[in-house]
Amino acid sequence: MRKQFIIPLILLFFTTSAFSQVEKTVDEFRNKGYFNITRFSYIHVNEAKIETFSPTDGVIVTDLPIDKAQGYSLQTINGYFFRPYFSAGIGVALDGYNNPNFNTLPVFFGFKSIF
Repeated sequence: MRKQFIIPLILLFFTTSAFSQVEKTVDEFRNKGYFNITRFSYIHVNEAKIETFSPTDGVIVTDLPIDKAQGYSLQTINGYFFRPYFSAGIGVALDGYNNPNFNTLPVFFGFKSIF
């Protein structure tokens, strides 16, 4: 009976001592100072509609042809971590769409808080 308690106790001791030897490394430069996030994405358009308002008819929704409609986006965000859990940045993107052909250049501000 005593062996039944000693063997699990020994196994528990060895497993906890083995896991206690692992050192936890902390990245001291994480979430400090300047940061940059750059993304490239492909956009596939499934449907496109245009809404127009007429004083007599109200809102009119028209489907747009989207034969082989697609787009690409290049986005970059530059910011600064003021605290390890709070950052702010400004971003700019270049979005290009094909069929219908048009481009956009959104500029935006971003604030991030990590809880």
